[in-house]
Amino acid sequence: MDGDVMSDAIQEIKRLRAEAQREWAEWMQEAETDSRYYLGDQWDGADAAKLEREGRPKLSINKIKKQCDIITGYEKSNRTQLRVQPVEGADQPMSDVYSEAIAWVLGDRNGAHAVSLAFESAIKLGIGWIHPIMSYDDDLINGDIIIRAENPFRILPDPYFTEADLSDCDYILRLGWLSKGKAANLYPEHAKEIEKIQAGSGAQFDVQNPAYRIANKTHVNITERWYRDYEKQNYVIEGTTVRAIDDESARGFKELAAASPEEFGHLVVIERKVPIIKMQSVIEDQILCYDGPSPYYQRMYPFIPVFGDYDPSFNDWKWKLQGRVRLLRDSQNEANKRRSQLLHAAMTIPLSGWYYEEGAVDDPKVFNESAGAGKAMKIRDINKVKQIVPQNIPAGLVQLEKMHDEDMIRMNLNADLLGAIEGGTGASAPGITLQLRQRQGLIAVQGLFENLSNAKKILGKYLVEMINERWDRTKLERIIGRELPMDWDDVKQDARYDVVIDEIINSPTYRMTNFVILTQLAQSGFPVSPQTIVKYSDFPQGMKDDIMNDIQQAQQAQQPQGPPPTPETPNIADAPMDVPPELMA
Repeated sequence: MDGDVMSDAIQEIKRLRAEAQREWAEWMQEAETDSRYYLGDQWDGADAAKLEREGRPKLSINKIKKQCDIITGYEKSNRTQLRVQPVEGADQPMSDVYSEAIAWVLGDRNGAHAVSLAFESAIKLGIGWIHPIMSYDDDLINGDIIIRAENPFRILPDPYFTEADLSDCDYILRLGWLSKGKAANLYPEHAKEIEKIQAGSGAQFDVQNPAYRIANKTHVNITERWYRDYEKQNYVIEGTTVRAIDDESARGFKELAAASPEEFGHLVVIERKVPIIKMQSVIEDQILCYDGPSPYYQRMYPFIPVFGDYDPSFNDWKWKLQGRVRLLRDSQNEANKRRSQLLHAAMTIPLSGWYYEEGAVDDPKVFNESAGAGKAMKIRDINKVKQIVPQNIPAGLVQLEKMHDEDMIRMNLNADLLGAIEGGTGASAPGITLQLRQRQGLIAVQGLFENLSNAKKILGKYLVEMINERWDRTKLERIIGRELPMDWDDVKQDARYDVVIDEIINSPTYRMTNFVILTQLAQSGFPVSPQTIVKYSDFPQGMKDDIMNDIQQAQQAQQPQGPPPTPETPNIADAPMDVPPELMA
């Protein structure tokens, strides 16, 4: 690559990184604080140091973690699975292939867990990132699609985007901190240059900077710029079919149409500008290691955001993008400080004791020991000996503590979801009432699950396109365990028009999903035979054969012995007068 072009690319990446860091700085600081509060680090440094100097307690009664864990735990226990649905009945075979392939992708490397991790980041910080990649470790030809959860502190998207699908996002920066060995493995053609780099500073990380933990001499900074560009693309139109073709094919079709218009005149070749995702990778702002098309699917960013509380119409990222922790931080601070004050008061207020005049007791040491947890104070003339009246903890502090507990429930999940019903009408309420209360509590956070659902559907669309672009017929047939039911190379060109992405109940495999659906249909009264249910189960084949034999024997035992009875011939004379004899016959 020309040196001037390389320099221009590096300078552009540095400019964009400075712009993104400036616009995202406040949000990053807030998100780091949110993360600390969730983990239990909830005291300001100055306040904590003051309490330590004074020898006073510093408590963190973490009430935030449970509020977040209930939401994320509900998602884990009620996971949905992506399923590709046909637009028309004829598209069913195609949609089944995609559904089985996506189920294999999500189950092969625990992709569902990665989606849950991204959702956890959205709940705690305000945003999480799903990152589908291609790995050629096990399959050198077709590769495997792997789903990962990306660190939100290392993603810097275009600060001016508003659309949840990133359709108006001009670029995404990903910051990396890798050992020189890993960097050399990623870019072997630059291995010698990487080895010569003296040290990485880690300064590109505004928060969660890893450099203070890792020796700089062994690691380097990597900045990836993913951006949307536009390129010329040729298409050939034949009736309602549209196919992308290269320049050579476009010239060939045009020559055929010109030479034999009666035979090829129906072919139309057009040229359009189409969006394409490109990527540039720079190490320590010195080496441009890659500059070209996305190594994955080239029409969508390989980063899919999962939003928490997101208001696209507001401009300040500090407020427009939040997790559930931000809502509860002030209340958590109040709880920690008040509880620490209560503990300090309880430890310093005399519980009991005695006043005594010097000489009123024979052995003051024994008298002090007899006071127990109380105090024995020597004074002059107070009727010789008098008991100290214990003081109570201020009632106002105790009342404020109760008010705080009520605030935590009003601001976030209700008591029924928190499992905090104790006594009163709640403990004795009927089951249906408790279910309605829990449902009401879930409705309050339904927007969070809706954001997750939208992200998963975008992921499903991305996976369909990656399957079409990267996997051949042999790979798909190995995954689904049967031959493809169609001319796949021709049919997949129109997949975006023939299928839609939906969600269904989660199961370990695609066959198990069908098994659960068939079981539910049978329980609802649909005429689903036991043989069909067993066929779509994940039982071992030997067990299936045994169950099939048992079903067959049971059905044979229920059949009556001997020939079926001959129906009795109706007597025409017994028929009603207005029924014609031929109908009776």
